Amino acid sequence: PLFLAVIISAHSVLNMFDRLSSQNAKSRPVSRGGATPYHRRESFIPQANRGKQFKWLIYENNGSYNGWFDWLPIWMRVGYFSPFVIVSLMFFYSAIFWYRPQPLHFEATVYETVISGKEVDYFLGRMPKTAAADLSIFLWGIIVVAHAKMTLGSIGAFPISFTGWSWLLLSSRAGIEFAAWAATTHEFLALGKLLAMIGSSIRLVAITNACVVCTIWNFILFPIIYFFSIPAGEKRRSFLKFNFGFFMTNIH
Repeated sequence: PLFLAVIISAHSVLNMFDRLSSQNAKSRPVSRGGATPYHRRESFIPQANRGKQFKWLIYENNGSYNGWFDWLPIWMRVGYFSPFVIVSLMFFYSAIFWYRPQPLHFEATVYETVISGKEVDYFLGRMPKTAAADLSIFLWGIIVVAHAKMTLGSIGAFPISFTGWSWLLLSSRAGIEFAAWAATTHEFLALGKLLAMIGSSIRLVAITNACVVCTIWNFILFPIIYFFSIPAGEKRRSFLKFNFGFFMTNIH
């Protein structure tokens, strides 16, 4: 599965470069979605409609998502979906299911550590440092999302994006494992063991997703968008400011 993932990623990146090069001699199609983010605010963050109710745009509008991404070439916003990618993804997830360990078992690491009394490194003499780290990660994850909601207005697209899944999964895993420690410590042993197993089961997924998001965005997508999709000048400076803002820096 890892080999297939590398092949799919390489194919997608090469396809993106091919399309970018083919756009050089063509004018970019103009979306009917309205003003771009650059026309709204100097900060690049669209806030003109932050008081309005969020609505999905499920109709023919050239891939405009509330006008936020109109600055991207239309082929980045509207399919086609490559048959190679579809077949590869089907094979990828089928292989994960087929070759899963038998029986599928996850260690209740936090539970076992508390029961065995092996935890010796404590924070302020009361809470294990591992539990304190999980609590800090969980709270910080909530703070970042709450800050985004207050400053950006609608963040409806965030939970359904791969970046959003990664961030929420990372925060949730930390919260679940902290809850496992708390439940086990207060002798809710069945609950503590269950939470510990759930936290253990998503630990690898959480760290893998975080690594994928960090690598793909910062070393592939961000340079491509910055150098190839956005013209030099105010728009590029605004995008740079947006990318290194509090929210984007945290989630990527």
